[in-house]
Amino acid sequence: MKTSDNPLLQIYCREIKQYKTLSPEDECRIIARICTGDMAAREILIQSYLRLVVSIARHPKFCHQEDIMDLIQEGNIGLIQAVDSYQPDSDISFAGFATICVRNRLVNFVQKSREELLLDRPVFEDRDEYVT
Repeated sequence: MKTSDNPLLQIYCREIKQYKTLSPEDECRIIARICTGDMAAREILIQSYLRLVVSIARHPKFCHQEDIMDLIQEGNIGLIQAVDSYQPDSDISFAGFATICVRNRLVNFVQKSREELLLDRPVFEDRDEYVT
């Protein structure tokens, strides 16, 4: 199934369209509020980047083997981690930092999924022993 044919993805994308993308100025103000412990500002920043997560998760590098909604869920965790660990005085923009965090989370998720698939397969030392 192509990701565009996934009804859950379509519903999710329709839902997250309600969250506006922040202007650079608004983003700076929101990040400053987060630094003071403003949880409402944290929520706004997370919501404003949900579309970025979908965009990254839909990349063929990730979605050709995994369920897109699982990828989005993992990507959202990466986004939350980015919001919680971003340092405004660093040399990287929040968008760049969030992209790195989301991609890293997805790469780790895909690698772990592949490892689990390999572990689920029986390993036979002598294949002739199991031929009937």
